[in-house]
Amino acid sequence: MSGERGGLGPPQTLKLNATAASVLGLLHRGPMTGWDVARLAEVGLGDFWNVTQSQVYRELRNLEALGLVVAGPAGRRDKKPYAITDSGRDAFAVWIRREPGADLIRSPLLLMVFFGSHLDPAHRQRFLAIQRLRHEQTLDEYRRILDQVVHDEPDLAKVLQFAVFHEQAVLQWFAWLEHEERPG
Repeated sequence: MSGERGGLGPPQTLKLNATAASVLGLLHRGPMTGWDVARLAEVGLGDFWNVTQSQVYRELRNLEALGLVVAGPAGRRDKKPYAITDSGRDAFAVWIRREPGADLIRSPLLLMVFFGSHLDPAHRQRFLAIQRLRHEQTLDEYRRILDQVVHDEPDLAKVLQFAVFHEQAVLQWFAWLEHEERPG
C-alpha cells in the first residue's frame, strides 16, 4: 500500500492517541465488534490501561473515518465487526515505534492516603485493610494467569510479570506503612 490516506497523508503524519492505537492493536487479532474490542480491552488491558466501552466505540468511528478500520455488515443486534486495514496496520506500526513516555500513576489508594488526615482513623484503617486484601487477591490472580500463559503468549506473560512485581511492591509498601504508623 502506498501509505496515502485519501488526503490525510502518510501514516507518519497521523497522531494516534494511545486508546486508538490500543484498539488497532487489539484488532490485529482479527475482526471484532465494538463490544468484543471493549471486552478484550477490559480483560487484557484493564489493569494497566483504562479503556471504556464508550471510548472504544468513539475510536472505532474515528478510525473508520480515517480508513484505518473497516466495518463489516451488521450482524445480530445490529453489531458490526470491525477489521484493521493495511493503513491501520501501517499507522499502528508507526505508533508502536514511538517512545512511550513517562508512566502515569492514577491510584485512588494513594489519593486517599494523601488526603488521609481528613479521615477518622477507623475509616482510614478500614480502607487500608480493604485495599491490602484487594492487592493480595490481585497478586494471587496475576500469578495464576501467568502460570497459564507463560509459554503461549510471551508478551502477555511479560506484562503479567510486571503486574506481579507491582503488586509485590504495593504489598511491601503496605508493610512499610504499617511499621511507620505503629505508635512508639
